[in-house]
Amino acid sequence: MKKKLKSICLGILLMCSLCFQNADVYATQIASADSAVVDIETYEVVEGTLNPGEQITLKLRVKNNSDISDANNTVVTFESANGALAPVYGDDNQIFIGTVPAGQTIDVVVDAVVNPQYKADAAQMKCYFNYVSGVVALSNAVVINIPTNVSGNLTAEAVTVAENATVGVNSLVSIRCKNNGTTAITDAKLVITGAVQEESREILLPSIGAGKTIAEDCYVKFTGAGMQEVKVELQYTDSKENVCMVNGGNHKVNVIENMTGTDYDAVVEQVEGVSSMVLKVVLLAAAVCMIIGVILGYFRKRR
Repeated sequence: MKKKLKSICLGILLMCSLCFQNADVYATQIASADSAVVDIETYEVVEGTLNPGEQITLKLRVKNNSDISDANNTVVTFESANGALAPVYGDDNQIFIGTVPAGQTIDVVVDAVVNPQYKADAAQMKCYFNYVSGVVALSNAVVINIPTNVSGNLTAEAVTVAENATVGVNSLVSIRCKNNGTTAITDAKLVITGAVQEESREILLPSIGAGKTIAEDCYVKFTGAGMQEVKVELQYTDSKENVCMVNGGNHKVNVIENMTGTDYDAVVEQVEGVSSMVLKVVLLAAAVCMIIGVILGYFRKRR
């Protein structure tokens, strides 16, 4: 009887052990599936070019690909695989990001100096991410390649056209655009389509350096009155000699006839202010008092 009892107890213990093992494995799988995964969604050179000895600024968009778990205490460490880039004096090769919420992105700006001996076609950079997901410490490594030359990539950040204008009179068109490439754009111009004078159809813009943004105020002259629609575009040639067009949008402008030189009578009605009226009343009262005083004086002398 005792032997059978021992056998039953051992069987129960074995079954419990197996159950606990299965539970642990299942829990580990769930935690792994829900863990945060941090990597780089996009990156670009926002300042400078990859020329030997120059400084560049990179913008990395770091993303947490998990829809459930945050990535906490996130730290990114940079390493230039081919020795092309080094930290700027006073900085190191680590940046503390902190928390990257689930499914969200955070932009990280990195300054680096190009090796004076740099002659490669691309600079390679390794990014090591270390973070905590739940209670588990995780890591991930990403390699990015930064090309030495990128075709000019012009974007129109803002285009503003005056809503009201007069025929034959300068009307304001403002534009802010950015060169996202690593080569300067020297032939950018505004191309305006609509009821505007011939000299207003193409307006040359100043040279736009790599990674630079410019803001320009230009002027056009309309040829007809009424509600006019104008189309604004940016035209430029990239480093591969391709002519590129950037859409600046369609804009409606209320244009009126130019009244300069037209014979017409303008009637101006003068409206007196309260202070002016009070002053006149005071002066009139003073004059009346003086007249009364003179008259009384005259009669007194006659007596």
